[in-house]
Amino acid sequence: MNMRLILLSLFCCASAAYADVWGDISQAAQVAYTANLNGEYVRQTQTGVDSFDIYRLRDSQTLTERRVAKNGKAYEIVRMRDKISFYAATAQDLKAADIDESNRFPAVLPFSVQYLSESYQASYLGEGRIAGRACHIVRLTPYDDNRYTQELCLDDADNLPLSRIYLHNDTIVRADLFAALDRETLPVAAELTPTRGFNYTIERTLNEDFARLGENDTFIQTLPTGFRVAGFEQGTLGGYYLITDGLANITLFVEPADNAPHQLPNIAKNGVRSIAARHSKKHHLTAIGDLPQDGLKRWLESIEFAD
Repeated sequence: MNMRLILLSLFCCASAAYADVWGDISQAAQVAYTANLNGEYVRQTQTGVDSFDIYRLRDSQTLTERRVAKNGKAYEIVRMRDKISFYAATAQDLKAADIDESNRFPAVLPFSVQYLSESYQASYLGEGRIAGRACHIVRLTPYDDNRYTQELCLDDADNLPLSRIYLHNDTIVRADLFAALDRETLPVAAELTPTRGFNYTIERTLNEDFARLGENDTFIQTLPTGFRVAGFEQGTLGGYYLITDGLANITLFVEPADNAPHQLPNIAKNGVRSIAARHSKKHHLTAIGDLPQDGLKRWLESIEFAD
């Protein structure tokens, strides 16, 4: 069944005058990381539906958030401030948790959205209703054909994102949305405490205010408009860059051409992630990112390197 038909009942759009779209998106970027909430959200792709319980409690000292995968999956994600921990029954479940973490809903925007206007046009589509809450729908349309169009339904109360929809050629590729949401009943300690024993912890900074390429970066000369390097790590077989435009996240692996390409992990079946490769005289380049397949190939070909 067409995904748009499945989701149609969630929205009852109406045309209306609307003022500050970017202002609401900026507020959504803040509240999506910090709002107290207690609920369930679903992720629907063309291959199926996953669901998650989510609990988040913020006080004057810290913020604690716990997500529990459902539908037979056995992992949990716990965040305390900027420290994110993964809990699972098996190593395979841990890998799945780490992949899902790269696209957390409802925290779908960087804290600073000032750079998004370089890549996307923001527009207002109308009114909707999700999980019993009124919301207004905004669309972020990329200026090129390499990225997904994204629609967010923002809570009328404070612009908390209640849904995120990826579209490619007017077809819904993936949708994340709340199935139930309680903003008034605060989570209790038991709901914030992990139950799985097998875990590892990584540090991730949520205040994603990405800088432009520095003068000391001698390998990547230019990136497509709106994209910035968020991080770089050097390994024994090469290095990798973490690159983003604020909505689309890409990992670029760089390996010497005289080495056999490193075996990369399988791509998550979340409906939006693609893989592309490029070879030069000195390097193997592999990109995994939240772009359509053809778009990621064009993106990778457009990068200029000091090769």
